[in-house]
Amino acid sequence: LSEVCKDVRIEPQLQQCNPALLPQTSNTAADARLDFCGRGFWRPIQQAYFDVRVVHANSLSYMNTPVETVYKQHENAKKTAYNRRVIEVEHGSFTPLIFSTAGGMGKEAIKYHKRLAALIANKRGEEYNHVITFIRRRLRFSILRTTLMALRGTRKPTTKYKGRFSIADIDMNLIQYE
Repeated sequence: LSEVCKDVRIEPQLQQCNPALLPQTSNTAADARLDFCGRGFWRPIQQAYFDVRVVHANSLSYMNTPVETVYKQHENAKKTAYNRRVIEVEHGSFTPLIFSTAGGMGKEAIKYHKRLAALIANKRGEEYNHVITFIRRRLRFSILRTTLMALRGTRKPTTKYKGRFSIADIDMNLIQYE
């Protein structure tokens, strides 16, 4: 994003707002933050704010719900919480970016990636289809890495061992027998 936008910030804090001027469903917390923002993404000079949510659309709670509906529910939830505040207080635009753990995207995220690819292709003088393919591939690997870390944890040790330990002291049995 920093290649095609100016004033890119990670987790920008939103300005103070008067809760009485916004709908009750808006997030009016003093320390409210969005995931990232950049100036000139959708329109010249206008600040564009983005918030990311990754959902597991194949979970049991969404079993009987079409994937597109799951994306739309999460996009609407984000818009309900932040859209009015960003428009009225920050004078910018808000785009919720909803992704699934399987690599799918909501409609707003698809529009975002198409616009990002078009801006990068135009700036670098490259073909649009090569840029969008590269962006989608990087995104899917990032989501895969994040999902794997959530499932198995990080490979970095959280504690340092003070002494040596024997392999015989480690229980390799995953199934407990009684």
